[in-house]
Formats: sequence, structure tokens, C-alpha cells
Amino acid sequence: MFNAGVQKTVLLIPQAEQWQLQTMTEMTDNGIVEISKLSQPLTTESPVPTRVIQYVKNTLEPLLIDEGKTEIPGILEGYLLKYNPQSVLCLPLLNQGQLVAIVYLEHPTTKGVFTPNRLAIIRFLCAQAAVSLQNAQLYDQAQQAIQELHQTQQQLAQSEKMSNLRNLVAGVTNEINQPVGFLQGNIQPALDYVQDLLDLINLYQSEYPQPNDTIKAKTEAIDLEFIREDFPRLLESMHQGINRIRNISNSLVQHGEKNPPV
Repeated sequence: MFNAGVQKTVLLIPQAEQWQLQTMTEMTDNGIVEISKLSQPLTTESPVPTRVIQYVKNTLEPLLIDEGKTEIPGILEGYLLKYNPQSVLCLPLLNQGQLVAIVYLEHPTTKGVFTPNRLAIIRFLCAQAAVSLQNAQLYDQAQQAIQELHQTQQQLAQSEKMSNLRNLVAGVTNEINQPVGFLQGNIQPALDYVQDLLDLINLYQSEYPQPNDTIKAKTEAIDLEFIREDFPRLLESMHQGINRIRNISNSLVQHGEKNPPV
């Protein structure tokens, strides 16, 4: 572009519902080319004339302004009046009739830069750039689609794992609940039986306060008084443990119902 007499080039591309300045290339007074990556939205503060950009976007036609003169009403304002660039050219980059970008070119001090020959060269370069840019955008879109597909596959795999885990939990809780239910249904009768036996022992001791030596020795050996106090507490702690297991099992089932597979 700089061989065609351009001092400043700005590339704008559409992003979502607005246009963005993607890159800006300028030639300094020392002949050094500086490239800046902008990636900023088009506003009235941008280093390009916004009405020129809007005109090209809406008409899909190139716009040439020389010596700050144009027959198109309303174009000369803002940036053009402030900086008064002597040669301005703005072109749409079209690929199969689709607008893929806009290129803004200017020379701030020299008029008549964009001669017919130079304009032909620039338009040819822009046509090639439009194809390349469209291919790059399609590639980026394809890469994004592949990434989204990969993420979806990961989510499906995770969902399947969670579904399998829920099925496993349901099976385990069912296996737990069956014996727990059996124990829970029999623990109270066991407590009643133990109480009956203890009552019977108390009755024997009341009716026969002087046991023979054999019974006395056995009573001391098994520490009957300790068993009498501890056995009911032991069965009660078993009862509480069974209830705790049942509550945990029910919580697992309820958690699975509240968090179904996505």
C-alpha cells in the first residue's frame, strides 16, 4: 500500500453488531512503517472519519476524497475537518458480494495521491485481501466450532458419568436399605426381649436372694450388673446407628433426584 503513496492504512472488520478498528499502519517521516494492533470499536474518537466508514459500509462503494472535497453531503465533518487529510480513499473488501472488511487509506499532506493507476492497484490488492480475510475468518469460525463441539462432548461425557454415578448410588442405597430395614424392624423387639430377660433375672434375684455357689461364681464372672446396665445402652446405640445409615442413604437418593442429568 505504501508503494501506492499511502501514509496511513486502517483495517476495520465487523465484530458482532459493531465495527472494530483491527490494525493501523503508518509511515513515519523517517520512512519507518509502524503497525499498531488496535482491536477497538469504531467511535467518533477513532483515528478515521466515521461518516466515511458508514458511507462505504452502507453503499458497498469506494469513496475518494481529494483536497478535502466531495460532492456527497454530510461527509466532511469531525475527523476530516480537524485533520484535513489531502488524499483519502476508503474501500469495501467484498468476497462474493459479502462485506468482510473496510480499508481506510490516506495521505495527510499530498493531494492527488490516488491516481487511476494507483487506484487500480489498490483495488486489486483489496480484492485479494478480501479472499484471504474471509478464509481466515472461516478458519477461526471452524476452530471455534471445533472447540465448542469438544466442550459439548466433554459436557456429555460428564453428564453420562454423573448418570452412571446416580445409577450406582441408587443401586448401593437399595442394597443398604434392605438389610438396614431388616435390622430397624427387629431392633425394637430385641430391646423388648432383653428387657424381659432382665426383668426375669431381677425376679429370680428377688425370689432367691441367696444363690448357690455355682450361680454366684457365674454371676461374678460375667459381671452381671455391668451387663444389666450396658446391654440396653448397646442396643440403643445400634438403633441410632441404623437410623443414621438410613438417613445417609435417603440423602443420597434425594441429592440424585434434585440434580438430574443435563
